[in-house]
Amino acid sequence: MTENYRGCYEYLSAQYPEVGGYEFYKELFPDNENSGERHTDFSHPNAVYLYRDEQSEDKKLRRRKMYNDTWEQDYMEFVEGNSLTLCSGLAYRRKENRLENAQRMYALIFDLDGVGLAELRNLFLRFGGDPERVRRLPMPTFLVLSGTGLHIYYVFQQPIDLYPNIKIQL
Repeated sequence: MTENYRGCYEYLSAQYPEVGGYEFYKELFPDNENSGERHTDFSHPNAVYLYRDEQSEDKKLRRRKMYNDTWEQDYMEFVEGNSLTLCSGLAYRRKENRLENAQRMYALIFDLDGVGLAELRNLFLRFGGDPERVRRLPMPTFLVLSGTGLHIYYVFQQPIDLYPNIKIQL
């Protein structure tokens, strides 16, 4: 653990309770379908995550759908402790997390690299307050420390349906 990471972790821990990964993703994607369900009308798109397959020789990234009824076991097996797991704030129809399959946006996520304690404190000076003032940022729903940076999550109260024109705008 780097000194930068440790300082940021202590700063955030002093202000906010930590949320575990399992609970985090359950809150982010509350309406995935159950395994075995197949909604042909695409009414239940699912989150798709990528994980490094540590058991294979090539250690390739594999895709996996996030189902409500198997998520706890899948999280323990494929995500927790994995050296690389990636998940966007989007839900997809079908199994592949490609733009043409993106159906709903549950969160807008910003990935900031090279964030240390000074940058984190600067961000907190900009969060909240009068939105009419210059350089103000809305308070995020979640802040997630990555190895060398920070992920800022703005989770929507209602997901945004990603019609083709909306995808272009976003």
